[in-house]
Amino acid sequence: MNSSTANNHNEPSELEANFELLRDTLLFSGLPLETVKLVAYLAVRADFVRGEAVFRRGDDEGRAYLVLSGRLRAGDGDGPAFEVGEGELVGGLSLLGTMVRRHTLTALTDVRVLTIDRERFMKAVSQFPGYREWMVDAALRLVRHWEERLERAVVHDCPGCRQAMEMGLL
Repeated sequence: MNSSTANNHNEPSELEANFELLRDTLLFSGLPLETVKLVAYLAVRADFVRGEAVFRRGDDEGRAYLVLSGRLRAGDGDGPAFEVGEGELVGGLSLLGTMVRRHTLTALTDVRVLTIDRERFMKAVSQFPGYREWMVDAALRLVRHWEERLERAVVHDCPGCRQAMEMGLL
């Protein structure tokens, strides 16, 4: 959709839609709105067909992916796996520094994502005073989010796992 068509029907432009999506994600909370707007401008939409790998275990492509539509599976072979869908951000920590992928991310359906490149992201956020403190806070928010998700998904069925997780994450 181009922005002129979108504005003729009082629908948001792609840039406005990107901004709205990004500002509502956990990673981008705490950033000044102007910085989120710049990130929204730099973000690119991408499509993946069912069965296509978005990234593979061992990759460090330096991107985060906000799922706009469809479902993805993170995992390798027959081992543990989890699914992500619309509105979920995958790889947010990779924007903050080198992050080798621990799993392969594969499209379970046709998928549309908003991709954010690490290099462009760092140029955008480094213009904002206090960005280093924000980066530490953002990393902690993401880790806490995944701890809570892991606890809900796995640990409730395993009392020993809960205890080990709580000790390891102190």
